[in-house]
Amino acid sequence: MCFERYRAPYCMSLLNPCLSTADVSICCGMTAGCLAHQCGCRFSCHPMSGECACKPGWSGLYCNETCSPGFYGEACQQICSCQNGADCDSVTGKCVCAPGFKDGTYGLNCAERCDCSHADGCHPTTGHCRCLPGWS
Repeated sequence: MCFERYRAPYCMSLLNPCLSTADVSICCGMTAGCLAHQCGCRFSCHPMSGECACKPGWSGLYCNETCSPGFYGEACQQICSCQNGADCDSVTGKCVCAPGFKDGTYGLNCAERCDCSHADGCHPTTGHCRCLPGWS
């Protein structure tokens, strides 16, 4: 009979509870190193300590909450610098123009200029022109 967390035949190998349970909280804090699946899809695992941490863009005890609006990155602690109502990517912090933004720009960081003659502006993300009535 082996001590807890060790396995037969010689009780020398550590058991990995992650292989037999879906409870991610059991896996966090292990110090025997990481396995690819140990921390789950929203966690990353420190290769030396074996501790799990939320991947950028996620927060909460089980990393099941996206960053609150205006924040991004690891532990959602970075502050977005988007302006004019642009959305902030919760992982990278890059800005995407808000729908209906009428300043003639589109795309990441609202850096692309719309070039739409006879149009009602362009799509804030793709830059595709929105034709005025009578134009196609």
